[in-house]
Amino acid sequence: DLEIDSYEERIYINKLISYVKSFEQENWKVDDFFKSYRHLLPQGSSSYKLIETPGDYKKESEWLKIFKNADKFFYSMGISLDSWRTTKGFEGVLYAKQKEGCDIRLLFVHEENSLLKNFIKADNDKDYYNKVCKEITYNFKYFSDLKKQYGNIQLRKIRDYIPHCFITQTDKEGVSVQCT
Repeated sequence: DLEIDSYEERIYINKLISYVKSFEQENWKVDDFFKSYRHLLPQGSSSYKLIETPGDYKKESEWLKIFKNADKFFYSMGISLDSWRTTKGFEGVLYAKQKEGCDIRLLFVHEENSLLKNFIKADNDKDYYNKVCKEITYNFKYFSDLKKQYGNIQLRKIRDYIPHCFITQTDKEGVSVQCT
């Protein structure tokens, strides 16, 4: 946590800079983060694109096409997955895809996750924290009801970890947007 008194003294920043410089001196190499997804790129393409926000990737209506194009699986992970619940047409696609046998898995953060309050920076705004918790509860119930109605949907909540990104992956495409 860099928001402590020593931040002004640059102790942690300087330490981080020294780590990066030592990696550079050692010619440290990291395995390709996207290696397991390369086969999903069009033949001959080796590119990927880093984006800042979901809106920079596609318009909201375009996000639904990711799900529509899935054949084998659709996995999504985020804090509350509210963006999927509120996407016009999502429920209809969810019904059709699960009926076709598409493996659907949705992963939420648990409302009682001890890391949630700090992650969403709600220390001084209890109302915002409560709003996010209510959103998680509401959305999980919403998708649980759809699971009861449709069947082929798996839901889980994370108690001990916070995903630092919103991830959606299908057998055709993968998108990861860092949470801010």
